[in-house]
Amino acid sequence: MISAYVDKYQTLDAQIELYKALNLTKMPLRKIGHETLYTKDDFYLEDLAKKLKETNVSIHYIDIDKTYPLNEMLDLDRVFYVSKVLNNKEVIIHLPTLEDFEIEKGVFTETISFILQSFKKAKINVSFHVNYEIDSAYIAYLINTFKEIRFTFNPALCYYHDKAVSTYHRLLRNNLSYVILYDLDEHKEIALLGYGNAFIIDTLDRLIYDKYKGDIILDTNLLEYITNRKAIYGRLFKLPFFKNNKSKKAYQQIEDKLGLTINRSITFEELYLSQLSLVKRYIK
Repeated sequence: MISAYVDKYQTLDAQIELYKALNLTKMPLRKIGHETLYTKDDFYLEDLAKKLKETNVSIHYIDIDKTYPLNEMLDLDRVFYVSKVLNNKEVIIHLPTLEDFEIEKGVFTETISFILQSFKKAKINVSFHVNYEIDSAYIAYLINTFKEIRFTFNPALCYYHDKAVSTYHRLLRNNLSYVILYDLDEHKEIALLGYGNAFIIDTLDRLIYDKYKGDIILDTNLLEYITNRKAIYGRLFKLPFFKNNKSKKAYQQIEDKLGLTINRSITFEELYLSQLSLVKRYIK
């Protein structure tokens, strides 16, 4: 299945509208108003479940986008409650963060074992986001230790942390549930899918070659470009958001690739739909 995060829009209503504009079958849920569902109270979650049902939105999975250190365990009962209220059995969480893998290896192993057993007992499928700031050896260790463990793979995030995208893909390929896609240019600024340096097309080629059966999820980083694109055209539209010339150049490259000018407009929905369609056509 191909789907897309829609939480660049902050309100639930805007997310649902975008979800329907993209003609998605199911919608992954991660954040609403910059907050993970993990932090939302019971009443909010109950109202959310009701709203989703009323608007005929099916949840693809719940992404508990919360990092936590090894000595401060994620409240799994809370995660299970979120899953129960939203009637969804697919959850993604982060691995606990580490200071030193070799020193904390024993506790880390026990913690992952506890998490996997707890999700299995709750009859909920769990996958883990990879922390690319830590050496890939700890992922290899987890795969060798827990054959059933599942991961997401994010080539752009891998590239951002100066890790070899192909190496991580080979490592994760047999334990993948989700591949999350956006792109970055050579300066790690935003880029259209396939036009950056995050090996997106190479990754799609490998997925096709591997006959990948998991899900592909778009996670666009292009809303800022849509909102502020006219700033690249001169002083009349000059805004303070450009971090540096590399950021401005990234906008200009997107503008050129899309064949746009100052007098031509494009909406975020149109751009996101085109990115989604590109991936659908590529892996068809």
